[in-house]
Amino acid sequence: MFALAGLKLLMLGGFLVAAVILDVHSRRIPNGLCALMLVTGLVLQTVFAGVDGLLIAIGGLVTGFAVLIPLYLAGRMGAGDVKLMASVGTFLGATGALTAGAATLVVGGIIGGGVVMWNEFRMWGAANDLVGFRGSVPDMLWQLEFPYAAAIAVGTAAALAIDSPLHLLNL
Repeated sequence: MFALAGLKLLMLGGFLVAAVILDVHSRRIPNGLCALMLVTGLVLQTVFAGVDGLLIAIGGLVTGFAVLIPLYLAGRMGAGDVKLMASVGTFLGATGALTAGAATLVVGGIIGGGVVMWNEFRMWGAANDLVGFRGSVPDMLWQLEFPYAAAIAVGTAAALAIDSPLHLLNL
């Protein structure tokens, strides 16, 4: 059992690190990475828990997708973020995906709020000619983007820390 937990954690962590690096670098999460992650989660769950594992993975896939799709449909998030969260769900199951999704939304809100506050501060500094500040900030701060894969990774880590035995073992 614990070998499965370790393998799932290692694979999930590796995929999330890759997604964060790619999202920071290119502002994209490649479809190939999400597809490989999704298939890996489905296969691991099926190999170690049979049909029940497959159903757990599918439940997590649907839940992870459902958590972020409203933000995509509202134009507030990229499709890669939704696919990444759905792929995370295959490793965590429905309950884990819901916990990770909720934690991700909280982390994303904190990061987004920090980005807006920083840029407000930069704009105020530039307007008042403070040393070290530039006036090249976006006119509409609500259009700022940040690599949401980081929020998904931190939210997933938080979910695992909250209830790791259930998420990893899926018993």
